[in-house]
Amino acid sequence: MELYHNPSEQWANINKENEDTDTDKAAMIGMAKTPYRPGRFQWLIPNRFRSVWEDKGSNGKLFDNVTQEFTMMDDSGKMKVSKLGKTAERTP
Repeated sequence: MELYHNPSEQWANINKENEDTDTDKAAMIGMAKTPYRPGRFQWLIPNRFRSVWEDKGSNGKLFDNVTQEFTMMDDSGKMKVSKLGKTAERTP
């Protein structure tokens, strides 16, 4: 199975309380068919910022790297995705 990450090219908007005003979207597309086996992989996601006055083509400045982890829980195909203390699970 080939792993691929397609990051959003849109910048998130942050309000004056330093809160994200957009919704972070994560998805797994094209899951492999059975047999499933327990395992995991991780993405290291660079978080960048830029001010509203910066050039729209700017890559911004790196302020943190965040790990997103995908875990195949067992051979039933149950998956868990975790990032920044939030977790989501799904069973096929």
